[in-house]
Amino acid sequence: MLAGQLAPCLLAGTLLTPVVYENPMLLIGLMPGLWALLFSLGIFALRPNLPRATGWVALFYFAAGIIVISLTAGNNFPSPWSVGLVFGPGQLAGGAVLYWNRERSNP
Repeated sequence: MLAGQLAPCLLAGTLLTPVVYENPMLLIGLMPGLWALLFSLGIFALRPNLPRATGWVALFYFAAGIIVISLTAGNNFPSPWSVGLVFGPGQLAGGAVLYWNRERSNP
C-alpha cells in the first residue's frame, strides 16, 4: 500500500532522469528545486500514514521548490546554498514532527 502511494513521485523522478541526462547544462540549475518538489509530493502521498503535522513539512518543501526554481531558472549552476537552505530546515522540521508525535510509554 505504501509503495502504491509513493509510486507517482517515484515515477516522476524516474521519467525526469533521462530528460536531465540528455540536457544536463540546460536543466542542472533546476535540479535542487525539482528535488524539493518531488520530495514534497512523496511526503504528501504518504501523509495518511504519517503524523498530521507532516503536511506542513511537505508544504514547506513544495513552496521552497517553487521559490528555488524561480530564483535559479536561467542559471546553469545553482548555488549549493539552495540545497542546504531547503533540505536542512526541512529535515530538521520533519525530525521534530516525528519526535513530538512518537508514541511514548507511561512508566
